[in-house]
Amino acid sequence: MQKYCEICKLPAHGSHFGAVTCRACAAFFRRAILAKRIRKSCKLNNDCSDFRGIKIPPCKSCRMRKCVQAGMISDKFQIQKLEDNIPQSVEVCLGRPTILLLSKSERTFVDVNYLIKQGLDILNLGSPSPLRPSQSQLEKMTLAISKPSRTSKKLSHLERDHYTQVWESDFLSAAKFLTHFDSFMKLPPGMQMQLLQAIWHILPKILKVVKTANLCHGKWEKQVFHLHEDFYVDLDDTKFDVSWMASCSYEQVRCLLFGEDVSTQIEKGVNAIYKLNLSEIELTFMMSQLCFEYASKRFLGTEIAEVCERFQGILAEDIHEYYTKASRNDNNYAGRLAKILRVNREILSTSPVLSFSTKKCSLYRTSSGGKMTNPEGPPCEICGQDGQGNHFGVISCRACAAFFSYHCKPCRLKKCRAVGMSTSNFQHDRDALQIAKVSRKRKLPHTVEICLELPHFVLFCPNDSSTVKQVNTYVDMSLLISQAMDIFKYGAEKPLVAKNGLLKLSYAYNFRNRADGVKKLTKVTQKEVTSFWEYHFLTTAKWLTHFDRFERLDQDLKMKILFAVWHIWGRLDKLVATALYRNNNKDAKSSERLFGNGMMMDTDSVLADSRWMSRLPTEQLRYFLDGIRGWDLHHLIDEIRSLDLTETELTFMLAHLCFQYVASRYGGKMSEIMEEFLGELSNDLHDYYTKDRMMIRYSGRLMKLLRINKEILENIRLYRGRAEVAKVFDVFHLDFSHPEMFRDTGFV
Repeated sequence: MQKYCEICKLPAHGSHFGAVTCRACAAFFRRAILAKRIRKSCKLNNDCSDFRGIKIPPCKSCRMRKCVQAGMISDKFQIQKLEDNIPQSVEVCLGRPTILLLSKSERTFVDVNYLIKQGLDILNLGSPSPLRPSQSQLEKMTLAISKPSRTSKKLSHLERDHYTQVWESDFLSAAKFLTHFDSFMKLPPGMQMQLLQAIWHILPKILKVVKTANLCHGKWEKQVFHLHEDFYVDLDDTKFDVSWMASCSYEQVRCLLFGEDVSTQIEKGVNAIYKLNLSEIELTFMMSQLCFEYASKRFLGTEIAEVCERFQGILAEDIHEYYTKASRNDNNYAGRLAKILRVNREILSTSPVLSFSTKKCSLYRTSSGGKMTNPEGPPCEICGQDGQGNHFGVISCRACAAFFSYHCKPCRLKKCRAVGMSTSNFQHDRDALQIAKVSRKRKLPHTVEICLELPHFVLFCPNDSSTVKQVNTYVDMSLLISQAMDIFKYGAEKPLVAKNGLLKLSYAYNFRNRADGVKKLTKVTQKEVTSFWEYHFLTTAKWLTHFDRFERLDQDLKMKILFAVWHIWGRLDKLVATALYRNNNKDAKSSERLFGNGMMMDTDSVLADSRWMSRLPTEQLRYFLDGIRGWDLHHLIDEIRSLDLTETELTFMLAHLCFQYVASRYGGKMSEIMEEFLGELSNDLHDYYTKDRMMIRYSGRLMKLLRINKEILENIRLYRGRAEVAKVFDVFHLDFSHPEMFRDTGFV
């Protein structure tokens, strides 16, 4: 085909209306034919027919004449394009995509403007009664929850009005609670309301669990849960009306409202809080710490997050004053405080469980008007279509709101010129910009078939193990386990004399020498990965032998604990080693990571050979292995550097992280043993702060240490689901002699 346009001699783009032309000339011919006005005659007596080298021909009359001479005719115009015969599928008939076929467009409109107005009034008026200036802020907040208990009744039917009653009670109670916090009342009104809207459904969680514990006297056997001051529900007997919020039955949406294992989670919360036997001050501290911790995560990186951090520091000082004052005289409160914060962490990790208000599922669409009304929301007051909120003082759709904002075209044009828009920036002939020959290689989407290298029709066909060639890499850990058993058999390398168990453990973990003699890795292969495993496994075993209580356990329990904690120990060890390396090397790059065995790698340039563990490339394996590598925890390195940890503090963090993980993984008798371990270490840490460092007020610093541990445990839970995906799709081709060692590592 001819390469150049027969009209303007620029690169052509195919045959248009009977001639080979560019798109610009084709568009000109079409406009000229369909125009109702007559073109002016040529000023050069039809002598401007040479258009070569000129992007925009000067004479439209001659350009039109040349189009006709080239053979362009109007008979080939498609004035009304014939519509393709679209198959009459279900999607076409209903006018909706497949993913929305079974969903209803009707939505329940929930207007909470009246509730927000009441909350604003409460915040403006402040606390209902004058508070004594001598009281701490924590004691003042306690007055907000000090109410006489009321008799509640069991509901047989939970209907829409009960849901809204719970929301209203929780929202207004949260507003009244916050008015007793002096530091909160000093914030701007906008920030106050923003915080209230974020934490109103978090605040009553603990209070509801406490009331549930009192209702069932600490033994959660009747499946009851306290929702409101006036009523409670039985999760087995109470009938839940969800027809106004979902088209499915209650049994189908129960997991969305409560979670899958709601009974187990509520029972754990009830037992834990009932066992703590909280005072009102401690309960207030738990509630406020939970709220501000949640808000700081939700508004991470903003001014609100900094405010919440400051609030937590104030509350930490107040709880210290409460524990150490003469009436209580409990200077050794680190263990109890750790248990309280552990309950809060469990509640944050299971946020959909304990309250109806946390799963609104897009039911809220705030607008002005009265209380909860019509199912589709108020219509637009201008055009009558569905309204989309309050715009400029009235209920309207977005189209009418946009029309009103630019109601005057001359003013709109003036504003366009004012911001710098100019006609000189028009692009008249854009076709010439697209003539470059670009090789556009289409990337295949990463579907399941491509990842597994199997066609769709055999994806889920069971394979006969006898006919499938075994290509899995077998990892034998027997020798390593034998070495660990010898370490446990002979105990610590040398006898140590220390006044408590925490100091003995700190002698075993001399992290100051971790950054000495660093060797840089440029490629990670099977040899390097297994060396990391060996180092962390044996080092953790040696570290545990310095704890006397651990040494008293039998050999089976010791190995069971070691199997669980060696990679948990390694996660924090890598973060601490990297932080120390950056402190010692001011020019260290942020992409450089240090491992405990003296190996350092640059994550931006290091090469990895993953063929021995999977058929997938390394880039795709990162989704499953970034947890064990600690890639998502880079921000904790800066926090560790800013804390300037001592060896004793770091040892406590390691022990608390490991023993807390073992307790949650095994439960039962093992959990009781870990509680004893943590209790002893908490007492030792208290002695270290108060006697060795003369730091009486250490609760704020302790909370920062435990917050780092909490983020590591949450990261482990996150990657646990990814490990299940890897198992389903057979991502890793590894066979371990002892697979229980690699649980929560991502490999099994």
